[in-house]
Amino acid sequence: MPATGKGKAVAACGYLIPMVFHLPIISLVGLFFYKSIFKGKSMFQEHHLNENINVQLSVHIYGLALAIFLLFLAKSPGMILPGSSATLHGVAAFVLLGMVLVIYVAWWIGMVIAIIAALCGYHFKFPLTLRIFR
Repeated sequence: MPATGKGKAVAACGYLIPMVFHLPIISLVGLFFYKSIFKGKSMFQEHHLNENINVQLSVHIYGLALAIFLLFLAKSPGMILPGSSATLHGVAAFVLLGMVLVIYVAWWIGMVIAIIAALCGYHFKFPLTLRIFR
């Protein structure tokens, strides 16, 4: 059964929730609440809402791991690269912060592509996503 206009709008609006509410807990709670409202309405909506929750959880897990690594790098520089200078650790931290920026920009681009795909009635899967909800 093809996606209806309402189904497309519901799926697209689901992607807007984390774009508006950037805080991880608020965006995830908002997504779960939004999903509970539209649960079982259509397979198209289920697919997009599950994909949205999966990508949000993945991005938050990846961001947390990167933040822990940055904190570890800042607090104990000699443990990761023994015998290296503080300059090298500054460069490493700068590169990791650059990775955070790249991840954030890729997330925004992916969300916009997912919104367009939902509005056009296509199924969309984000790359490098942990598939927790199916």
